[in-house]
Amino acid sequence: MVVKTHLSDSAQRTWDFTPKPHWELGEALGILDLERAANFATYFSMQNAGQTCISIERVYVEEPVYDEFVAKVTEKVRALRVGNPVGGFGTVEVGAITFPPQLDTIKDHVDDAVQKGARVLTGGQQVPGPGRFYEPTVLVDVDHTMKCMTEETFGPTLPIMKVADADEAVRLANDSPYGLGASVFSRDAARGEAIARRIESGAANVNDAMINYTVLELPMGGAKTSGIGFVLGRSRAKARHARCVRASLGLRLSRHRPHSKSCERRLGVLAVALKDRQKGVDHARIELAPGTALELGARGCVPDRRTVSAVAGHRLV
Repeated sequence: MVVKTHLSDSAQRTWDFTPKPHWELGEALGILDLERAANFATYFSMQNAGQTCISIERVYVEEPVYDEFVAKVTEKVRALRVGNPVGGFGTVEVGAITFPPQLDTIKDHVDDAVQKGARVLTGGQQVPGPGRFYEPTVLVDVDHTMKCMTEETFGPTLPIMKVADADEAVRLANDSPYGLGASVFSRDAARGEAIARRIESGAANVNDAMINYTVLELPMGGAKTSGIGFVLGRSRAKARHARCVRASLGLRLSRHRPHSKSCERRLGVLAVALKDRQKGVDHARIELAPGTALELGARGCVPDRRTVSAVAGHRLV
């Protein structure tokens, strides 16, 4: 079993009924296809440098698969490139931290964890030189005395905690005043859904992550102190624990690693095409490979998750 979670400390602001709640938590569990779980843990903790309200912030893993899972995630995270993409689109996977106080928070949470006994398997430092960049980081030997497991880091960090079984994972996942989202990874979808329904969160994915965030037609909202309402769903303002379980759509993220040269080219073409459409170009065609092309339709139509993943070379089946 693997549990991944996210916390946000932006609740000091007032709920404004936009799609983004202000105290946020995302979580994930599994018993599973470890390669798939490791890919999702890497991608959805590090995308946008971890600065997404519902991205994965903490991970719980059952003891029998812990070592293998940690090894897979560490290898994938270590391979990611971070910094200013001076080489062009797609030449880095992890970008900048939004503003100085956030970088201070990331460094504080990592330092706090290390001082309390955590180990850094990869990363753990600010990137030297100009700009606000932090190395993609994996932390182990973590627990709930550490800020990285109880507060929002909102950066490219992934603390992974070993648990005895699903019951302990659920108990620890619920040991929080926040509850934005969750994911459960399991070969048995029915069991995965049963576990997901025990998590106190606004939404729970089975064998997927952030799907109610990336598929805009699905409800979005939080439980406990992670907001007081839902977007595109019946109001749950009076519910103590809102649960909106969404089973996996069967998408498979086959890999997450540094982009190939062909992927860099495709990402560059996509960025230019999207920029052109903002300027008034009605149509764009992107060649993915010889004989294969992606058509972007009418202006204002945003490419969906499958489209962008295909362009980036992440095979979704």
